Amino acid sequence: GPVFESLAKKGETRLEYRTRYFLDINLKNDSSVRAARAAAIADTFGKYQEYHDTVFSNQPAKEGTGYTDDQLRNAFPQAAGITGDDLAKFQSSYDKGEMNAFVDAVDRQAQADGYNGTPTFLANDRKIDMPRKTNPTEDDIMKLVRGV
Repeated sequence: GPVFESLAKKGETRLEYRTRYFLDINLKNDSSVRAARAAAIADTFGKYQEYHDTVFSNQPAKEGTGYTDDQLRNAFPQAAGITGDDLAKFQSSYDKGEMNAFVDAVDRQAQADGYNGTPTFLANDRKIDMPRKTNPTEDDIMKLVRGV
């Protein structure tokens, strides 16, 4: 969230997203994989974070409902700032499945690396357990990163 973004902007940490979509198995739909693939397309326009945040802020009220193609290819990219010719290119890429193989490979590698929950946090190549504190401060995060 905002604390991690602030630390990254200050150069204290680096954020790296590796999108997973394993929820589809339990929810019996393909909403997560379609959202992951759309987010990867948004990244080609420099709008990954904005698209990611839009998807999360528009989660369906009823778990398992999923996202519609209209949301993923029209409403969400526009809310993330992808408009005009870029929106048309985004939609074409979504329709053609141009990022499918990439996203599938990232998911397989994350699973092979043992990252089976989201979010997963690493500090200096070691997995750290983030406390379930509702609003960690920058100091809380940096203590974990430093291993204090």
